[in-house]
Amino acid sequence: MGKSKNDIAWEEIFKKHSVLDRLADNGKVSISSTEINKFREARLMTKFDHKSQLPRLFAAHNLSILPTSRGMYEIGRFETFCDFNKDEVEIVPIVFPTFLESMDYTDITSESVAIN
Repeated sequence: MGKSKNDIAWEEIFKKHSVLDRLADNGKVSISSTEINKFREARLMTKFDHKSQLPRLFAAHNLSILPTSRGMYEIGRFETFCDFNKDEVEIVPIVFPTFLESMDYTDITSESVAIN
């Protein structure tokens, strides 16, 4: 499988800013969205909903990126994803009290009605 646009851009950023060397010295590297935008849009380069979406460099070096403020990011070796236990879990049925009622979604005509 070929490299993604993010992979290519991150390789260029890591090279230009000596990210791996700086990580070895400091344990973390700050980078601005302005600097990331020089290579590719920061919003596309920094949002990873799943571990499988991490750029190759991040996965290979066990790195993550998180926002630290508006327009600033931190790259480092910290856990941003959780592996959930996939073991079978016993399902325990419970009896709900009879006085509980659910909402009729057809009566929700606006946000304010839903909130009320």
